[in-house]
Amino acid sequence: MIKNKRSIRILSSVNQIHEIEDFIEKICDDYHIFNSYFGIILFSVEELFRAVTMQKHGKPDSLRIDFSSSHKGLMFKFYVGELIIDLGRMLQKDIMSSENNTEDAGQQLRIVNMLCDDLEIDAEKGTLTILFNIVSINQHLALERNKALEQYYNQIHQTSKV
Repeated sequence: MIKNKRSIRILSSVNQIHEIEDFIEKICDDYHIFNSYFGIILFSVEELFRAVTMQKHGKPDSLRIDFSSSHKGLMFKFYVGELIIDLGRMLQKDIMSSENNTEDAGQQLRIVNMLCDDLEIDAEKGTLTILFNIVSINQHLALERNKALEQYYNQIHQTSKV
């Protein structure tokens, strides 16, 4: 059964990256995401986790990430609290500037912003949400199923002629 909502709370330490990988892998397994889109989701969530961890300046603190699925797509919400101001400032600075941000966390935010379909910052709630549309994945599956069905009918048609 597919879980439309999941949550994970982990220490904001790079040593906990395996927990993120397991979290994303289970979600993508549920939604049958095995192509390069899996890599994009995994990479984006890991990079955002690293950016948040860098901003905490090595202070191990717990970080909550919620996953939810809706008609919009797959959403990952990071609860970062007061760090949202710094992260939002870095992202805004990077979007407004034609120069590449030299701060590692800023560069990671820029990469995530390019890979996801939407990135929302909610300063009041202290959350940063990334969204991945899955419509194109479903279209890809539909095309693959259509090809498989055509191959099946062609095979049946050829064997019936024999």
